[in-house]
Amino acid sequence: MIKKALLALAISGTMLTAQAAVVLNEGFDSVSALAASGWTLTNASTPANGPGLLNGNVDVFTAYSGAANSYLTANYTSAAEGGFINDWIVTPEFSALYGATVTFWLRGEIYQNFVDTITYGFNDGSTTLSSFVQSQVMTATGAWTQVTATIAAGTANTHFAINYAGASDVVNYIGIDSMVISVNDATGDVPEPASLAILAAGLIGMGAARRRKNKQA
Repeated sequence: MIKKALLALAISGTMLTAQAAVVLNEGFDSVSALAASGWTLTNASTPANGPGLLNGNVDVFTAYSGAANSYLTANYTSAAEGGFINDWIVTPEFSALYGATVTFWLRGEIYQNFVDTITYGFNDGSTTLSSFVQSQVMTATGAWTQVTATIAAGTANTHFAINYAGASDVVNYIGIDSMVISVNDATGDVPEPASLAILAAGLIGMGAARRRKNKQA
């Protein structure tokens, strides 16, 4: 009986640890409210033209999940005609001491010969845009596509950033949705939702077996 109780506590503790691995889950319901949560949205376009980063336009396409306009968008109007688009999306700070994984969904509007490309990466916790190592490149397609980025262990504090850039005459429109940041534990592993389900099922099964045993007694 004591062994079973200890096993239940161990499983429960593992489940809590796994759930705590997700440090950010953003669906972009309100882009204007992101700053209050530690996000930095910057229109560094030249010459800049308006806010740059807004909630999605449902007349172009709808969100990957949630309300139809609950995605973050930027487009060619971030800079004046003939200018250069340079929009930045920077997450709140988080720890990647044991490594971390970022996933998000990307989509563009396919129109004539326009091409929408983003770069993305991490930094060392600095607040300056030039501190980011933008080593990954992704071209938006006409369908929502999941993008995954990882950072190796060793960075105690970091931010993740997406940079949408290009001449305003050749870019069109992008959407970013459903961003999740998961940090690794001390073993370097990110607990998976499937593991949680298996552990929960085992705990429920153990309780059911105990009830059956009591009835037989």
